[in-house]
Order: sequence, then structure tokens, then C-alpha cells
Amino acid sequence: MQIISLDGSTYHQGFLHGKGLKTEIENNVAVYFERFRLEGELEREEVLRRAGLFADSIERQTPAYADGMEGIAEGSGLPYLDIVALNVRYELLYHQYTSLAVDGCTSFAVMPEASRDGELLMGQNWDWIPQTEGALLLTMHDNGNTTIAFTEAGIFGGKIGFNSHGAALGVNGLLSTQDDWSKLEIPFHVRCWMALNADSPDGMRQALIGTPRSCSANFMVAFGSEAAFDLETAPNAYRELEPVNGRLVHTNHFLDPSAVPVEEPPNEARERSRHRFKRMSEFFENSEKISLDDLKGFLIDHDGWPWSICRHEDATIPPQDRSITVCSVIICPAEGWMEISDGPPCQSTYLRFGLA
Repeated sequence: MQIISLDGSTYHQGFLHGKGLKTEIENNVAVYFERFRLEGELEREEVLRRAGLFADSIERQTPAYADGMEGIAEGSGLPYLDIVALNVRYELLYHQYTSLAVDGCTSFAVMPEASRDGELLMGQNWDWIPQTEGALLLTMHDNGNTTIAFTEAGIFGGKIGFNSHGAALGVNGLLSTQDDWSKLEIPFHVRCWMALNADSPDGMRQALIGTPRSCSANFMVAFGSEAAFDLETAPNAYRELEPVNGRLVHTNHFLDPSAVPVEEPPNEARERSRHRFKRMSEFFENSEKISLDDLKGFLIDHDGWPWSICRHEDATIPPQDRSITVCSVIICPAEGWMEISDGPPCQSTYLRFGLA
């Protein structure tokens, strides 16, 4: 996994991102345009048409993010709409009710009272397409905020990480029958960028639920040592979940759709999400106090392999249906560090990155 330092305006951040990750971005463009065709039945011309509509919306609602995408395009030498398509790939893929959408990512938060070291810890396994190239962005913003976040090469800003104010974010894909890309609301990845620039829990809420959404998504949120909560979001509704006994877990299904309220489309892969939720919840419930090493042990669990918490490719199914744990992340927002694995954590060493 590439590690890249960014600074300056959002355009300059994007330019450095594009220049430094050019090869990885080219790979991701090829991977996603193939997935758009296979999973979403979207040919290149239609993808670019939709990307153009989103580009206009993003430029109007969050011009600084649009500047970042322009910088990536300039730095990488790739067409602007190809980069926009990467940045709105969540909306372009998830609204199609793909199997991948309900079949990856296990997130968690542990409050100080449930933590062996007395610190809030949060994180996740991020399970996705094996061929995607990720990167860790270390960004010094013009406003004084610093972020450390994982992203897919070509997607501006990051989606799993933390900032110097103490804000930390994890994500899970969700589906509902309300999802519709054509609403052209602020996209998922733009909201992640906004949340990772927030300076308070309410600022993170505003970024994630302050306006309607095009598609459903789950956000695991923490702030310093003081707060952790989960936001299950649908286009026009949301539900905030609080820790129980200092512990919080989420996977890829609405825990109680009627409480949002929302309706989930039928998908047989949802049982795998329920299994991972049950498995992680049992680990938490059976631990009096949870340590960093405990979390690493939970995150390499292979019960239900290959669709386990620690995900591995299933060679018996078509390549376009396969997924893997692309990275595993544990964050301590109060102390300002995160540990991340490059690939399934059972096969990779966690590396620590901090603000100090």
C-alpha cells in the first residue's frame, strides 16, 4: 500500500495524489469500469454521462471537493470524468443491489470503560474488490487540520481514518429500496471527506446526516475519548445507535429496518453480514475488557471462511463476485494514531501511523 503526504489547497492535494498514485489510479479506473459493466450493466458512455451529472452537482454543493478531483485528473493525466466516476462509484454500483454491497466490512467501537487501556478504540476490516489499489493519505490542510486516512487511489480525501481534532470514521455499505443515484445528493465519499474535516461530533453528524442522501450507508463514528456512535443512513431517514456496555458493532445490514424506517431489498448474502455481526458481538460480550491485541485477534477470525470477518477470495465463484479484506484498521483518536494492515490481517503486519 502506497503512503503519500499531501498539503495545500484541495486542488494541490489532488494534484499530488494524482501524480504520486498515477499507476494505481489507472488500475482502479480499469477495475471499476469493468465492474460498472459487469455488476451494474453500465457501459462506459453511460457511466460518463452519470459522472457528468454528479460533477455538476459536486461542483455546486462542495466546490473544494471538485477542485480535489480536478487536481487528481491533472496529476494523473486521466480524464476528469473518469476520476469523477471513481469518486461516485458507491452511488453507481450500490443502487444496483449488487451482492458485494451487503457482503463486506465489519466495524466496531470500544469506549474507554470497556477498553483495557482506558482509551477509546475504533476501526474495521474493509472488505472489497481484490484488484483495487488502496493508499494511505497523510494530509495537512490549509485550515490547520491534519488527517490520516485510507482511500482507494483516485478517490479524494479518504474514507477510513481520523483527524487532529479527534474525529474518526469507519464505513459499511448498506442497501435499501429507497436508493437512487439520480437524486444527485452529496455523494458518499464526499461526506466521508467532510466528516474527516469536522471538529466536533455534531460537525460529523452534520456532514453525514445533515442533508438527504442518494444511497444508504453506515458510518461508525468516534471523537476523542468522549463519544462513539453509529449512523445507519438511508436516503431520507437515519438511525443513531449508541454503545451498549461500552461496545458497538456493525456490518452490512440495517440492524432493525423498521426502526429507521427502511426496507431492504432481498439478498441472500445478507446472512453473511448477520453472521459477522453475531460473531464480533459475541467476541465483545465475552470480553470483560478489550485490548488492542484482543481486537487484532477478533479481526483475524475465520469462522464462516471465506466469508468471515477476515475475508479471503473464494476461487470457486466468478472473479467479479470475489472479495477480500483489503485492509484492517484500528484507530485511537484521542492519542492520534491508527494501525493498518495491507491485505487480510492474518497475512499482514499492522503498521502504526500517528500525528506526532
